[in-house]
Amino acid sequence: MNRKWSRVVGFATLISVLGGASVATSRALSAPDPDDSSKIVEDSAINLIGVDVQLATPTVVVPEVHAYGEVKARFQTRLASEVQGAVVSVSERTEAGSRVARGTELFRVDATTWLEAVARAQAELDSALVALQEENLRAEQARIDWNRVGSGGNPSPFLTREPHQAAAKQEVEAARAALREAERDLERTRIRAPFNAAVIQRLVAPGTYLQPGTEVVEIYSSDRFEVRLPLSEREWALLPPEAELVAQRWPVVLQPRSSSQEAWEATVIRVEKHVSSSTRQRALVVEIEDPLNQTPALYPGTFVRAAVKGRALAGVLALPVDTVTAQGVVWTVDEENRLVRQVVEPVVELDDVIVVKAFAGQEAVTLVSEPRGSFVEGVNVMPRPTRG
Repeated sequence: MNRKWSRVVGFATLISVLGGASVATSRALSAPDPDDSSKIVEDSAINLIGVDVQLATPTVVVPEVHAYGEVKARFQTRLASEVQGAVVSVSERTEAGSRVARGTELFRVDATTWLEAVARAQAELDSALVALQEENLRAEQARIDWNRVGSGGNPSPFLTREPHQAAAKQEVEAARAALREAERDLERTRIRAPFNAAVIQRLVAPGTYLQPGTEVVEIYSSDRFEVRLPLSEREWALLPPEAELVAQRWPVVLQPRSSSQEAWEATVIRVEKHVSSSTRQRALVVEIEDPLNQTPALYPGTFVRAAVKGRALAGVLALPVDTVTAQGVVWTVDEENRLVRQVVEPVVELDDVIVVKAFAGQEAVTLVSEPRGSFVEGVNVMPRPTRG
């Protein structure tokens, strides 16, 4: 009996020990771990969306307004004969591409008729001067005769031939005017360049018989060229006041559309005061001085791209183009790492940034670098700073 009970007691003791160990193990497994809270946070963070962000702060931006236009000479005209006659001389400088200085003789018209006209006018003037002298002598003699008779009082103007003197003087003036006109016509037989110019094309040859109004050569002024640059209302708003543009001869850089290596300096000379009914734009006119002597030379007809520095824009955000959606939306992250949707209106769009007004009440914003279409406002994210 004793040995039997001993086995029973031993078996019961073993069961009791194993049971206690099981309970202890169960309690040990179910007891809270002091590091569990950080693990939960880490697990939660693993489930957050990671977004690349950059800091955007208010800055000062000087925008550049771009416009396109065609280079044109200030004057382009076709010279015409003012007298009739045959062309007897043609200058070599009338060939296309030649440059001529103001006053250079380009053509000479047969002057025989006009030399004769000058001679006749001179003869008529001489005759009128002789007639005037004769009338002066007659008037003087009439006054002597009146005084000799001693009739007293004042003689009649007709007795002293005053009307005859006046008529003779008018004949002299008319003859002088006719001589001046004949001399001008003689000078007009020499067709000269009215300004410093370059020749586009010659239109007549030696022997061509000209009538008044016959065109002889086409030229353009070479001292300065102009470019008319149409601008929209928004582009005008980016520039300084119009009076300042003109008074300070605001600088403009011109480049050909075919190359970015060439450039010419121009200045603002005037602002048009009307809006085009077809384009709803208004033009800024710039000037290039001595264009044919620049390196490279600038020619009329060249289509150019103009860059005009605007006025400084203070307190704006310069946002990379990739951060703004096609709908004009940017996504930012607030202090609690939540997504915030912001609708922006561009002040100006530059090559690689979009300039917008700074957000009210925010000195700086944490900007999402690559917004996604799946973003939902208010969702928590994990921001990853990048170089902005």
